[in-house]
Amino acid sequence: MRLACRLPLLLCLPCACAAPPQPSAQAERTTLAESRPAPKPPEPPSKSLPAATGEIRVSLVRTESLPPVLDDKTCPAGPSPKLDTPLSPKVVDLVGDQLDKALVKAGFKVIHSERADWDLELQPRVEMVFHCDTSAWKLRTSVRAVTRQGELIASFAAEGAVTPLVNDMVDSPRIVASAGTGRRTPAGAGPATTVSAPPPAVAAVAGDAQPKTWALIVGIERYREVVAATGARADAERFAQIAQRTLGVSPEHMRIALDDRASHSDLEKHLAWLKAQVPEGGRVVFFYSGHGSPDGASGTPYLLPYDGDPSALPSTGFPLARAIKLLEQTRAREVIALVDACFSGAGGRSVLPAGARPLVRVEQPAAPARIAVFASAAGDQIAGASADGQQGLFSRYVAQGLSTGEADLDRDGKISLEELRSWVTPRVVTEARQANREQQPVLLLGAGLGDGKGLVLASGTTRN
Repeated sequence: MRLACRLPLLLCLPCACAAPPQPSAQAERTTLAESRPAPKPPEPPSKSLPAATGEIRVSLVRTESLPPVLDDKTCPAGPSPKLDTPLSPKVVDLVGDQLDKALVKAGFKVIHSERADWDLELQPRVEMVFHCDTSAWKLRTSVRAVTRQGELIASFAAEGAVTPLVNDMVDSPRIVASAGTGRRTPAGAGPATTVSAPPPAVAAVAGDAQPKTWALIVGIERYREVVAATGARADAERFAQIAQRTLGVSPEHMRIALDDRASHSDLEKHLAWLKAQVPEGGRVVFFYSGHGSPDGASGTPYLLPYDGDPSALPSTGFPLARAIKLLEQTRAREVIALVDACFSGAGGRSVLPAGARPLVRVEQPAAPARIAVFASAAGDQIAGASADGQQGLFSRYVAQGLSTGEADLDRDGKISLEELRSWVTPRVVTEARQANREQQPVLLLGAGLGDGKGLVLASGTTRN
């Protein structure tokens, strides 16, 4: 079945289509050119934020296109009719531009730099919706408003023009109350106290420079489809500081992927960068903090990118085995992977599709000869947050052991991977049991790396 709907350049929507969900043979031959949009309804006047509200800084991410759906108010349950011509990227971008302009007109400060301070992240989506009562397709725009901590505080939707959607945002008490909440140094105030601020600089012990070491550091706290992985972004930001000061990694040899900058395609891109950049005999440090998810049928463990969906893991998840394989394809002499995620599906930093049964039996990937994987928990356990909820429990003790030099158990000025494991593991086990769960970090060593004692993470460490 083919349903066509013309999308005029200025999105004069809603538009009426020539055919209902079950068209006649003649309607099947309807083309995009033959469809005609319905007259554009008068657009409501735009509202503006009250002057007393203060500046609300919003980070507007790129608009996402969703598959067409049936209107749940006018259509019975069932498969959506086929949209003859899907939304083009040009139309999707046009909606984003219109939303940007409407927000500015309403008094919001729209931020486009990922490094700038912002109070809310706005995640816009567009989709075509079929209304059975009028046999018409309409364009619907929706926006999710998310705090720096990954909390969804409000969502809005409108069909046709974006002005009604922005008006609803102006009228929302939760949106108005967000002014200044995400800024590191609000205007006219002292030092910021918001928990959404990045972690303070780590007072880490200094280590020798490692000019042949490259690092890829991933922290995904806010997800598009699932609940936040509390503290994951802070985990990555802290580790990046430690990697530079204690592990001696040059900033030019380091990439950091956080939240929506750690999509599936971003991970592929960064892993390809490692393959292209790391020289023969070099070293790679890979750090991941975020959700994991198991395939319920096969037990395959997946890292969950920002845009990952536990109900569609084969197409949206990032198999842990693939990440390990791509790391192996670099020219590095050795690869050290630190993974703060779990794959049991039982909670914590592991997610499942809605309705799925937890505690999936996970297939543990083998570590190739040159790769060491230090993971936060065994396959049937939960990797949780620290007692204060600010970091992953595993990441906290990895950071503490390295940054303070306490993991240098023999006090020879070097911290080996085995020393780090010996220092981190009992502390994680003890604190996890205090929270009534079992969590024991696991070290997987490739055959070419011995027992890990000779795998030195940091050398020349001295206390500040």
